[in-house]
Order: sequence, then C-alpha cells, then structure tokens
Amino acid sequence: MTEPHNVSIHGLVVSTLLLLLAWCSLAEARAGDAPLRGKAGLYVRLDAGVKDDEKRLYLGSPLVDAVVLMVRWRSVEPKKGEFHFESLQREVDEWGRAGKGVVLSLKPYGQTFDSRHETSDGAHYVMETPPWVYQRRDIRVIEFIGGGGARGQKIALPEVWKEGFVETQMEPVVKALAKTFDGNPHVWFMRPGLGHIGHMTAQASPGGSRAFLNAGWTPEAWARYCQRVFDVYRKHFHKTPLLLIAEKRLLANRSRLHYMPEEAAMLREFASQGVTIVHLGLVNDLPGIRPIYSDLQGVLPSANNGTIRIGIGDDWPLWVPLSRREQKVTLMHDEGFLRQTLRYAFGGSDDLPRIPTTILYLQPPEMMVTNPKSTRTDELAYNPAVYDILKQARMQLLANDALLFGK
Repeated sequence: MTEPHNVSIHGLVVSTLLLLLAWCSLAEARAGDAPLRGKAGLYVRLDAGVKDDEKRLYLGSPLVDAVVLMVRWRSVEPKKGEFHFESLQREVDEWGRAGKGVVLSLKPYGQTFDSRHETSDGAHYVMETPPWVYQRRDIRVIEFIGGGGARGQKIALPEVWKEGFVETQMEPVVKALAKTFDGNPHVWFMRPGLGHIGHMTAQASPGGSRAFLNAGWTPEAWARYCQRVFDVYRKHFHKTPLLLIAEKRLLANRSRLHYMPEEAAMLREFASQGVTIVHLGLVNDLPGIRPIYSDLQGVLPSANNGTIRIGIGDDWPLWVPLSRREQKVTLMHDEGFLRQTLRYAFGGSDDLPRIPTTILYLQPPEMMVTNPKSTRTDELAYNPAVYDILKQARMQLLANDALLFGK
C-alpha cells in the first residue's frame, strides 16, 4: 500500500517543479527577452564618414547609449561575392570599447547619386547600391528624377521586390555579415535593409513613387519582399536581434493615405515575429503625431509583454543651432521644440495612449551638444539646456525599461 503513495508523492513533486518552471518562464517573459535586455536609451544615427572630432563628442557623451551605423551595400560588397568588413569591424570595436552599443544598418538603395556610373541614357546609379547589381540583365532598373541627395538628378534603382532578388543578390552579403557580426556583444541590433536608406518606406519622393507604381509596385508585393528579407536575416542571424525602422508611409501617395493601413498591418506582423520597431516622424503637434500612434496600435501587445522594444524618433534633427532655425525642415527647432516633441514620444497626455518607449532615435545636432567635456566654441558647443532635456527623456526610457525588462 505504500508504493502508490510514493508514486503520488513523486507525481506531486514533478507537478510542482513543472509549475515552478512555468512560473519562472512566465516571469522571465514578463521581464523581457534576454537578447533585448540592456539595450534602452538614446540612439544617434551616423552616416559613413563621420568626422573624427564629431565622433569624439559622441564617444565621450554620457547620454549616447548606442549609434546606428548606416552601412552602404556598395562599400561592403563592391564586387559580387567580394566582402570587405575590416573597416566596419574597427568601427564596431571602437564604439564597444567606449561602452556604446551599435546598430548595423545595411542600406540597399537610396537617392544619393554618383555620376561616375551612368546608364547609356545618362541615368545615375546611386551610391548605396553596388554597380554590379545594375550590370545583370535579369534585374530591372527603375529610373526617375530623384529628391533628397539626388538634388533633382536622374537616378536609377533596382527592382528589389522582384521574386528571387533577395535570395540571389542580397542573401550572400547578409550571410557574410552574420558570419562576422552575429553574437558580437557590441552589436545590439541588426537592421535589415528594406527600402529607401534601409527604411520600410519604398519611396518617399513623388517622382520615385510614380516610377515604382509604373514598375508594378503594390503594397502586397512589398509586404512579401520585406518578409523575404527578414526571413533571410533570421536564417543567418541567430543571436543578434533584428530591428525595423518605419516612417509614416510605405509609398508617397496621398490618394491612398501613403499606404499607412498596409504599413500598420506589416508592423503588427513583424512585431509578432519579435522584431523591434523604431517609428520615425516624431513632431510636436497632435495632428502630426497621431499617425504614429495609429501605426503602433497593433505593436503595443508585443511591446508591453517585453518581446520587442519600441523606439520613436525622426530623420530630421529635433534641435538645431540658431543658424538652422529658419530652414523649412528645421524651422524653430529650439529647446522648447525639443522638450514638447519628446513629450509625445511617450504619450499619456492629450488623449494619447501611453507608449512603452525604450529607444529614442536622434540625429547628430542634438546629440553633439550633450558632451559636457566638449571643447567646441561654436554653435555646436556643449548645451546644458539640451543636455538636461535629453537626460530627463533618457530617465523615462530607463524607467520603462526597468518595468519591461527588469534591472
């Protein structure tokens, strides 16, 4: 009669242990996934070729937690199958030694042209995409008058969403990147390059948008393309988490609301797959900020349970020195603008829901002036007011981080 009793005791012990393990797993999930821990803070975007004196300001700033290194595909694979990561490796090591995290961001294309490479009718190849991509007969080239860095010049871009492009043209460089950087403790995130300068936006300029639509672009085809890109990155990156940067549009088209409903559905899907979402378009007025909140509604469940992070920011500086405050794109971007804008990065006021933001994506002007030991004496000298505003914002980021990811 004692044997059944022993079996039941054993079963009780096993059941208790299973319950404890389940509770621990749940508690750990609520505290955030391990690969995401310790990655909150202020991120600053840096393009290739940042000057040494500027770099020293970021390296020494106590408010810079991570840098987003924009990597040109052309610079790391100048010839098909020929990879060069030595310079990038040195960059990663330098930031890591300074205690800064790194986000590697590979750009498949943009609108910065290089007149040294032209088509027969004079169209410029952009600098981000390797020239050898355009030399393949099976790759369609889309031409239009570019904005931004193209400055009204005619440029050419590859039809990246064509079936097979990701696997045959992009996967080799992704595989090589993973072999070099996957699991590197200094690399906090890998950002798969999707569209314009790597963002999820296919085209932000009117000319580029018309050209893409004429070439057969659809939101459905773009969603499939983006998923293929993430599948390839996930295939090769097993230790380093992935991050996506979105704007308030998939493709510039006012009649279709810039395809924002389709973008929101894509963000929800990628968040459910564990992809951290950084949303750009941060402004200091309610009509301008509401589209971001609408876009992120489907992302919030994944952020609130700690399986992804949410970041907010903008591609334009949120603060600029006095000499730039009369320019259209940075009009009156002073300390007051910065303070009000950062309020909207967290929500909880003006009928906006609270967002568990743990990353602020910022630009060089506002971050260059946050180094108290700066020796600059010009307009980008150390600015105590900007420092205090960003310090307060960082404290809020870390408070959200403690709730979601533990200490």
